This record gives sequence, C-alpha cells and structure tokens, in this order.
Amino acid sequence: MKKVKRKVFTRIAAAVLSTAIALGGVFVAPQTAQTVHAMSAEIKQVNPSQTSITVNWTKYSEVSDTKINKMHIGIATTLEGARAMTKAKKISIDPNSTSYTFNNLTPGSRYYVNITVDYRKYGLDWDDYGYLCDPFYTTPAKSSAPFQTHNWRNLGSFNFDWAEMPDVSGYEYEVYEGNTLVKNDDTGTGVFRGGSFGDAKDKKKYYVQVRAFTEINDVKYYGDWSDQTQLLVNSEIKRTKKGYDVKIKKGKLNVSWMKTKGADGYIVYVSTQEKVGYKAYKIKGGKKKSAVVKKFNGSKFKKNMGYYVAVMPYKKMGDRIVYGTIGGKVYVKGKITRYCQTDELGN
Repeated sequence: MKKVKRKVFTRIAAAVLSTAIALGGVFVAPQTAQTVHAMSAEIKQVNPSQTSITVNWTKYSEVSDTKINKMHIGIATTLEGARAMTKAKKISIDPNSTSYTFNNLTPGSRYYVNITVDYRKYGLDWDDYGYLCDPFYTTPAKSSAPFQTHNWRNLGSFNFDWAEMPDVSGYEYEVYEGNTLVKNDDTGTGVFRGGSFGDAKDKKKYYVQVRAFTEINDVKYYGDWSDQTQLLVNSEIKRTKKGYDVKIKKGKLNVSWMKTKGADGYIVYVSTQEKVGYKAYKIKGGKKKSAVVKKFNGSKFKKNMGYYVAVMPYKKMGDRIVYGTIGGKVYVKGKITRYCQTDELGN
C-alpha cells in the first residue's frame, strides 16, 4: 500500500498534534488504512482462448470512511510488467466492474494480471497495488508437425518427437494406420516430449500427429492438431555373404539398400569420419534401391581410403519434406565392410 509522501503526512500529523495540545485535548493517531482489495484467490480466469484472457474478480466494496475513485488493470508476461502497466494507469476500468477481457494476445503464453484501486480515506488519497494473481494462460497454438527420431525395421517400432512449446502443460498424440486410429496417448502434465509406436506391420503406412494442451482451473484446453507426418521404415544397406552391399569401383561408390514403402526418394550420406563431415546425395524415386555416387568433395573415391555410408528415406507431404531415419552406417575400405552403431550425421 502506497501513501502520499511521508514528509507531507508528517507535517499534517504535527499540525494536528499542535492544535490538540493547544486546545487541551489528547491526540489520537489515525488508524492504518485497511486494504480494500479482494483476496488473490477471488480473481480467476474464465473462457480461455488462443488470443484472449478474460478474468473475473470479487467486486470491490466501499468500507467506512473509504471512497473508491478509480480502478486500473494491467497485463504482461511478467509480474513486474503487469505492475508497471497499472502504475502507469494505461487501462481504466469502472469501479463497479467485475470482469475484463484482454485481446490480441499470443497463443500458448503465460500472463500476469494486476488490478489497482485509487480511493480516499481519512481525507487523503491512497492507492493499492496489492491485487495480484497466479499466472493466467492463453490456449495453445497449432503444434508443429512431429519428426521421426528412430525406427527399428526388424521390431516394427518407431520413435518420434516434436518442437517444444513454452507455457503449455503437456501433449497428446495419435498414430494412424492408413485412416484407422491405432494409438492415442498423452505425455501427462509436465511438458514432456516425444512418443513411440511399437506395433507397426510390414508394408503398412503409419502417420502421427500431435497437439498441445494447457490445464486451466483443472480443465484441459487443447490446441489444434499438427499436420500429420508419415513414419518411414529405415533404409538399411543390404547385406551380402561377405558383409554389406557397398563398394568402391572405378573411382565411384556403389551402394544398395532395402526399399522403404511410401518413400519418394532417398539421401545417401558419405563421410571419411564416423560422426561428422557428411555430404548428402539426393536420389529421387521411392522405388530406387541402389545408387552410384561419382565424386566426394570434388574427387573420385579411393580404394585405400575408408568411407562411412548411410541411407535415409524421405517423403513429400504437401509443402513439407518428411525424413525417416538411417538404418545404421556401414564403413567401407577396399573389400572390407562393417556395421557402425552411431547415428550422427554432422556436417
């Protein structure tokens, strides 16, 4: 609670005390002004949306010797910002009002609301900056499309993830086999990310979508579903009796892989280092099962040089390109090939 400047009040008190003594009376100090704002628990959010926050509160009532003159309300993404907005008296509201709606807010965001009251008591002007509340939220925006993080072809299992959204409570995701829903799950409250599906069948197409939710007054409010992402079986380099079907022949790299159903093409990755230095070669056509890479870093391939090779499928979905995961890497040097466990494909 903020009073007029202390020096002014001290001068008034001294004058009253001098007058009381001169008249032979007894000076009684004024009582501390009573806070007139409602309890913070009595302000709450109602009817949330992606771009607006509506708050209701208990009506301020005038008490003895108190006259409410004006009220101001403010909103910001920080408590300090909300206080500064009301202190600047940017938005005035009717003292008899009990509700206000803020519009043009950012979806899926946290805000703080502050209400101040200007009133007159003991013949002095007072203002109260103590009316605060717990944070309020707009409902989530549309989630970004999920992306595949791993696949185990032999197990029929997929892992996927999505971009995390700030100020949401959690996520729900759905997996479809064609047009049939085969899994619905959520991450629980706590802004956990990522999901999985472990019952994929061979030669079936699977799609995943996700949406965020925010809990407001113990009710879940959902954002819009993301665009769907097709889950792609990895494109493992084919095995042979002597190792893997990747070799250097006449200064060119030859590689064959297992076809991925639903793919529109493949990317062949090549490097002389296991985790970094990869160059990408785009191979168009989902039915392709092999490719010849003519040069690496502008030069022909050398038989006495070791190379790491991986293949990844991709799929065009509208204006997006969805990528699968690699089925591991194969190291080739001369006639020797071996499998590598690492998945890194750094530039």
